[in-house]
Amino acid sequence: INGQETGWCSQGCQSVVDTGTSTLTAPGHLLGYLMQEIGAQQSQYGMYMVDCSQVNNLPTLTFVISGVSFPLPPSAYISQVSYCLWKQHLFFVAIFA
Repeated sequence: INGQETGWCSQGCQSVVDTGTSTLTAPGHLLGYLMQEIGAQQSQYGMYMVDCSQVNNLPTLTFVISGVSFPLPPSAYISQVSYCLWKQHLFFVAIFA
């Protein structure tokens, strides 16, 4: 996270590449830690939300697979949801357990 190793997968983690999915998944026991590092707050509906004014200040998440780094800027893991009823835009973290 922002160039700092977390050690969460120091013994290796399994992953699946699914090109038909527009979100990421993380192990359930690590999701809370990840959201805390991002600064996301869980909504009453269970989604993790971020302040829209802070999106550009969120950390880059880098996944290292077989020694190759894959950096994800916030624009790659944050999605915008519009609620016409309330005329507001919400930004959620597109990472789930």
